[in-house]
Amino acid sequence: YAVTKKLGSMNSEEILRQAVSVLEEMMETQSAAIYLIDSGSQARLCACSERMAKRLDQTIRLDDLPECMQELEKSGTWINRAFLKGQPDYAYGIYRDHVLLGMITILEVQHRQMSLEYRNRFQIVSEMIRDAFLRAVDYEKAIGHESQVQLRAEQYDGKEKET
Repeated sequence: YAVTKKLGSMNSEEILRQAVSVLEEMMETQSAAIYLIDSGSQARLCACSERMAKRLDQTIRLDDLPECMQELEKSGTWINRAFLKGQPDYAYGIYRDHVLLGMITILEVQHRQMSLEYRNRFQIVSEMIRDAFLRAVDYEKAIGHESQVQLRAEQYDGKEKET
């Protein structure tokens, strides 16, 4: 209930900020980060744990995360079981109709958190964040609210019309 309440906003940017708090609590971490895809090859940091703010680049190249991106395309969730450097420990792709709009990440977890229990936690919380975020984007679009998220949604609409 508490997670649903925190993610109940109709403002997509507020949802992303609250999502970091939810991830920190549920995943017992201070290394959450959420990115929105700027183009097919870059992602922009939108919200992150306070501890990570100075350590993270504002923009990342998706080509720098090949294993992660392949797994996100296949299953929607990445777990860095091989502990590959430069890859988040957990990642979840926010997709709409097979178009990647964003990525929820946990950058660092303890060894004990690489378990089925934490994977399930991450999957469930990420799905809740995704649903709340997409609902807010749809709402903002319906009322004509312009935001960084709205701009990405419009790019998505353009891709959909081309196909």
